[in-house]
Amino acid sequence: MDMDRINMFKHKSVADVPWIWSTLRSGDCIFIPAGHLHQVRSYGRSISSTNHFSPSPDVVFDDCSGVDLNETVPLNEAGFMWTYKDGKLLLSNSRLGAASMKHHLLMVMRDQETLTYELFEAFYEETMQQARDFPDVESSWRLISSENQTSLSRNEVKELKNEALQKLAGVFNIPHQQLATKPKRDEL
Repeated sequence: MDMDRINMFKHKSVADVPWIWSTLRSGDCIFIPAGHLHQVRSYGRSISSTNHFSPSPDVVFDDCSGVDLNETVPLNEAGFMWTYKDGKLLLSNSRLGAASMKHHLLMVMRDQETLTYELFEAFYEETMQQARDFPDVESSWRLISSENQTSLSRNEVKELKNEALQKLAGVFNIPHQQLATKPKRDEL
């Protein structure tokens, strides 16, 4: 949609969308909640970065009133779920353990109450796209679920045994292990 020339006959409901505008200067950032439409326009040279945060019902913001908003955290010290290594998209944690595997599963669920096989499968395929010789998604799902089970509730994910989570973490660590063992070649 061309934001400078919106066809109001074709897109009648655009007139009903509440809006606000903001000007960001060097070093500024803005938080746009999930599900909010936004449009960005840059003038002159600029670099921008977008970080997608996963909503979770487990996060409580009650203690935010005591947060010092002038205190900054450099992005290189922030924790992210995904990273790029040698141009390949990977989970940022190269040595997943039981606790971090559980955290990732809960983040994949976002604000949903169940982790479905389909949701797990999409996450698995995205994670394994750089890997070779890894278990199929069905056998990996069975590490944390029983036979014929097609979903896990949020509480079931929270109650998963560390042994099962560690086995699943071992599977999710495969892309990092393969990338680490890939022989480096000298560039000219």
